Amino acid sequence: MSLNQNNLSNTFNIPMTRTRSKLLQSPMVAKTAMKENFNFSFTAKTPDKSAQTTIPKYGLKRKLSAQDLSPPTDTFSSCKRHRPLSRISSMLSPAKPVRRVSQALHRSVTPKPSRPKTMQRRFSTTWKYQGPSPLPTPTKPKASKRWLDFAESNLSNQMSKIQIMRQEAIYELYSGEVELVQDLKTLKEACSSMVYYNPMHTLKILKPNELQEIFGNIHEITPLHEDLVQKIMELQQANGSVNSIGTTLIVWFPKLLPYLDYCANLFTAKLALEEKRRDKQVADFLERCKQSPFSRKLDVWDFLDKPRSRLMKYSLLLKNITKLTSTEHPDYSYLLNATSSIENFVSKVDIKAGMAKCSFIQSKLFYVTDDQHIPLIDESRLLLCSGIVKNKAGTKLHIFLFEKVLVLCRQATRNEVFMYQVHRHPIPVASLAVEDVPDENIRTNSLRGSFKDALSGGRAGKNFIRVSNTSSKRLQYLLQVNDEHDKKQWLNELNQAVSRHSHAINV
Repeated sequence: MSLNQNNLSNTFNIPMTRTRSKLLQSPMVAKTAMKENFNFSFTAKTPDKSAQTTIPKYGLKRKLSAQDLSPPTDTFSSCKRHRPLSRISSMLSPAKPVRRVSQALHRSVTPKPSRPKTMQRRFSTTWKYQGPSPLPTPTKPKASKRWLDFAESNLSNQMSKIQIMRQEAIYELYSGEVELVQDLKTLKEACSSMVYYNPMHTLKILKPNELQEIFGNIHEITPLHEDLVQKIMELQQANGSVNSIGTTLIVWFPKLLPYLDYCANLFTAKLALEEKRRDKQVADFLERCKQSPFSRKLDVWDFLDKPRSRLMKYSLLLKNITKLTSTEHPDYSYLLNATSSIENFVSKVDIKAGMAKCSFIQSKLFYVTDDQHIPLIDESRLLLCSGIVKNKAGTKLHIFLFEKVLVLCRQATRNEVFMYQVHRHPIPVASLAVEDVPDENIRTNSLRGSFKDALSGGRAGKNFIRVSNTSSKRLQYLLQVNDEHDKKQWLNELNQAVSRHSHAINV
């Protein structure tokens, strides 16, 4: 069925204008009008201000006056703003069909809110880049860790597989020294912003004595490794290979004496660093350094602990080179001597570090009663093992195994100073008894258990050790460790301490 334009005009009683003619030509409007049986009553015929037009069925939110539907006059044509026809046709386009005639009329006569002048001025002055997108920053190529990348290309055909692996092992030792020197310079050297020590001293973030407590004698460590790097470079032949390195290491290892003081200071340095991190200025500075490119997302403690970890790694590196060296090679015997030399030195470092840690813990012990302070605590010079355990009630305890006595403590604060409060009475190693407690024989009374566990007499405990004093039946402790691995380690350390002490008495 076709709908004539004049019929619509007569039905609505609307004077025909160009705008209304364009509106009534839309197939959606015609179809909707036919579907609704033309249930509209527009009564406006003349542009009268008092006359108003309503839409009773659909009830628009506001009433439309007759002036809104009347054609513009010549008097107001120059000053009245009209909506362009393209906007009305876009509203009634097939892509977004209007379901009702009332909605179409309402959208056609409702003025669009204008943008504020401040927004217009802001957007008009905004400059937009129209050029091509910038190229990404080229990534810095990583240094290769393979010796063949630096050696002559024909060496791979002239050398055997074992010989190439030996050169790779020597190059691993060399590249590790180069990386360590760079990290040590990051800590101490005064070059641009790639430092920790000097900016903290210049900006007065930490006092000189506090810096000395944290960094120790790091300035004595850096020249040692620079010297080794230089010596290995001198050993390198024209084709890039190194024939012998054992004699150089035998001469260089005795120069590592500054490591004795440096490693002994690491325990107190870490505690001092954690204490200073509570200061917001120090924490902010260290976090900014950590996020900087030169730190490679590493904390300052990672740099401070690298010399110690490097020292412990020399034995493994030399054993790997020795394994790849023929027994008939002149460097084989020198490598064995160098390995033995560095292992002896590492044992000395461990002893001195243990003595320093032992004296520090002794200074932090707080005794509630005088009978807790037994002479064996002050006579001990080594701290064999330490850690955190729990008693049967679930309370955390710090356990310290000295060479002559076992001490249990609780963490406490006295006069705003961190201390270890001695728990009950220490147990001398001479009268120490150690027992491995099976898991099914223990029922814990911890408050963290469920209500069902409380009714059943507690939960089945796991990983418990019983330590007691053979001279006093009442003095015994039931201690719980983290897991089975820690349990085996603690049993081993405690039994070794007892056997070592009994052996010393018999001798």
